[in-house]
Amino acid sequence: MTKIVWFNTTGDFMSIQKLEELIPCFLELIKVNGVKELPLQRIADELGVPISDIEKVVAIAQSNDLITKDQGVLKITEKGNEALRIHRAKYVHDRFIHPKRGLHRFLAKHKGKNSIDWHRHGLNNSNISLFYQNLEGIQGRIEEVIPLTQLRVGEKGVVQFMFGGRGKVQRLADMGLTPGAEIILNKKALLRGPVEICIRNTCLAIGYGIAKRIFVKPINS
Repeated sequence: MTKIVWFNTTGDFMSIQKLEELIPCFLELIKVNGVKELPLQRIADELGVPISDIEKVVAIAQSNDLITKDQGVLKITEKGNEALRIHRAKYVHDRFIHPKRGLHRFLAKHKGKNSIDWHRHGLNNSNISLFYQNLEGIQGRIEEVIPLTQLRVGEKGVVQFMFGGRGKVQRLADMGLTPGAEIILNKKALLRGPVEICIRNTCLAIGYGIAKRIFVKPINS
């Protein structure tokens, strides 16, 4: 498990906490940017923070071997990719699969627990491996991804991954719901009823329980 070492010369807990939250978002931007040079000011603008915070994040990330710098281009190391995988998995789990609210969210955040028991959510080791592979293949930041059920009627999205057992994922794939497929949400039934989507000139009705396990990136998000 990747352990990040924080250097705090001021004793400012809130500052350290803020930087801790920025690290995975920073890595997401570096991952999306690929091999192109990414100015620190642009990163700061994207994350809505002062450039001084990004300079601190870069220093922490380099000192913890999460990134390297090659001819001005920031690149994620294998250790950084591991940290990114943990972030993406926890983001999906805590926000969509098993959301925590109020006191439960506060306690979970301050326990510092990184591991997730995916078996509790009906996945076996093979399913878990496939899920992490799909997370790594996301085109964009994990923060841009939402369940299909959160699309608005008439809105388009690109499928990123599906959460579920291999059999369920395969059935969805057989219907054309594979990563990279573009869909449009046509209808939403009331009270968590089925949703109707259009994919490759075919309209499909999908139950709410399955639809909320299909994750998409809204187009023009």
